[in-house]
Amino acid sequence: MGVYAKYYVPLAEELYQNGFAATLVDLRGNDTSSVRPSKKVDFGYSDQLSLDFHTAISQMKKEFPEIPLYLFGHSLGGQLSCLYASKNPEAVDGLILSATCSVYYKGWDGFAAYQTLAGTQFANLVAKAVGYFPGKKVGFGGTEGKTVIRDWSKQSRTGRYELKNDSFDYETALSKVNLPVLALSYEGDSLAPYGAVEHLLGKMNSAQIEHLHLKKDDPRNDAYNHFNWAKKPKKLVQLVSEWINKH
Repeated sequence: MGVYAKYYVPLAEELYQNGFAATLVDLRGNDTSSVRPSKKVDFGYSDQLSLDFHTAISQMKKEFPEIPLYLFGHSLGGQLSCLYASKNPEAVDGLILSATCSVYYKGWDGFAAYQTLAGTQFANLVAKAVGYFPGKKVGFGGTEGKTVIRDWSKQSRTGRYELKNDSFDYETALSKVNLPVLALSYEGDSLAPYGAVEHLLGKMNSAQIEHLHLKKDDPRNDAYNHFNWAKKPKKLVQLVSEWINKH
């Protein structure tokens, strides 16, 4: 949410150096996307999944037809990757999730749970009032479609993925995802704490899940937080490479 694809260039280069084909894709509304959220231009999770994810994955399969395809998602991108895989299980060979969690407020401990609930619902009120979400002015995320914030805030409130203008039962489909899943989370990450990551993973109870929660003193943790793991990806890509080789 609000992070451009070019931020992940060091990650893509490190993946490439380790023998992977890696493609970066901007979420709708960000940087190279031709769409800009406004009072007249709206979109939600469903649009991102059916249009952007579908187009990008189809192109990857066309260019690399013999290579297994893993979706590597960060934060909102990871949530959307899980939703896409639940609806299109035949299109994906596995999921890699970094600092990715459900935003259900009960995934946070103590007062932070209510801060999360209040923050997500306030963002929804702002998006409704303005017609889009001016994240850069508010100080969180980027400029987002009103319905993206609606879908995000509703999941924070209810714990369920029920998307606007989309009748698909994602909750049931997530429970049937039968894919290898690697989840990486980081001690001290207040935007994707352990409990919130586990809440998302718990929805995919048929998947082969490995959740690595890297403590600050873990030698595999290169001082990672919610964002900078993508800037210093050498050790992380080693973990990813070892995990993919197992599958």
